This record gives sequence, structure tokens and C-alpha cells, in this order.
Amino acid sequence: MAPNNVPITRTHVIEANFVAPLIMEKKVSLPPVLTITSVLVMGTLFGAIGLLVAVPILALTLVFVRHVVQGEIYGDVGHSEPAVLRGGERRAGGDRRHSESAKPATPAA
Repeated sequence: MAPNNVPITRTHVIEANFVAPLIMEKKVSLPPVLTITSVLVMGTLFGAIGLLVAVPILALTLVFVRHVVQGEIYGDVGHSEPAVLRGGERRAGGDRRHSESAKPATPAA
């Protein structure tokens, strides 16, 4: 390895092992341990293609598992929130679909 590649390699290692899993945890609700594990396993099994598809496959799997857990185990069939968002990450104003004040007013006759 050439000496001028060392800073690039360090930056990549830090980004791949610390920054990316934290972003996945906060924005997509993927646990960092599962993110790193899926990249390692898929990379070992399928090589470069496995590295590219590891995180999307993990996200799809977790969304599916969360829907099954919510629907089958907890019986929450009418749950309308996406499975990948956390409850505290809603936009300002809360969920307007379920609040009483968000109902349209009936027009005066």
C-alpha cells in the first residue's frame, strides 16, 4: 500500500464501520450490529455483489419481520405507520390523521 493511500483507507474504514451503521440506525432503524454482520456475511457468501446488496436486503427483511410481528403476534393489523420509522421521528405537528382537530369542518348550511 502506497503511503499516500493511508489517509484514504483510514477514512473509508471509519466511515464503513462507524458512520454508516449509525446513520442506518437513526434514519432507517437498522441496528448497527445487524448492519455490520449482514455486510460481513453477504460479502463472504457472495463477494462484491453481496457487499452491494447486504444493507437493502437487511432493510427489506426487517420491514417484513416487523410487519409480521405487529400483525400476527401483537394483532395490530390496522397499524398505519411504516415499519422502519421510529415513533419519535415524526415531523412537527404529530400525526394529523388521528387527531380530532384535523377533521375537516362541516360546511355551514
